[in-house]
Amino acid sequence: MAGPRLQIGSSSFGAGTQYDLGTLDDLYVLPGAQIVSSEDFAVRAAGGNHKIRVLGLVGGQYGINVSDDDGDRAVVVTVSLGGTINSLFNAIVIRSNGASIYNYGEISSEYYPGITIENFQAYNPTEFLNYGTISGSSGITINNSLRNTITNYGTITGKYYTIVGGSGDDLVTNHGRIQGIITLALGNDTLLNRGLIDGDVELNSGDDLLDNRGQIEGIVSLGNGFRAFSTAAESRGIPLALKF
Repeated sequence: MAGPRLQIGSSSFGAGTQYDLGTLDDLYVLPGAQIVSSEDFAVRAAGGNHKIRVLGLVGGQYGINVSDDDGDRAVVVTVSLGGTINSLFNAIVIRSNGASIYNYGEISSEYYPGITIENFQAYNPTEFLNYGTISGSSGITINNSLRNTITNYGTITGKYYTIVGGSGDDLVTNHGRIQGIITLALGNDTLLNRGLIDGDVELNSGDDLLDNRGQIEGIVSLGNGFRAFSTAAESRGIPLALKF
């Protein structure tokens, strides 16, 4: 059963959390509304099955934190066109059993990852769909062992890493621009590039697949184990180097 839907049309500023959602509550931040905290997460949500849609601005010190202690419910966060989550530290942190994050606007952090997924006990994967911009110390950081999917048509940038995968079999599909290092860690990962990757690619352990039909301006390190690699495009700047 769905909980109440909170539609926020006015701005809220303060030191603490501005909106603290109970289990099943939904939040809609309407255009022009700003939810800002100078010392905490602007929005916190306990439990799961939340639907959070941002058409205005959420941020400040931290952005949105969703924590599901029961680990049995998923969450959906949508940043619509014109919507923004902007913070000094974590823009979005999700600790729940599965999540879907759809970005058509802007998600950014000055010092921490734009999006952090920390659902070690989850049994449902996380899905990312980006048509806007995601940025931070890393754009997306995942800490779980599931098959998460990242599909990018927009821009993802990171000061250190752009995408940090989990220990599961992650799938990354790029039709836009990824600027920075991609590291997919453990698992049998798949990277399908049809756009531009402006940075190195580290696939590390596992039976990984890199299918590049776009452009990679960096060094590709395939790591240990059996690898499949195909390319119908090119690597410019630094010569493409396959390291086994």
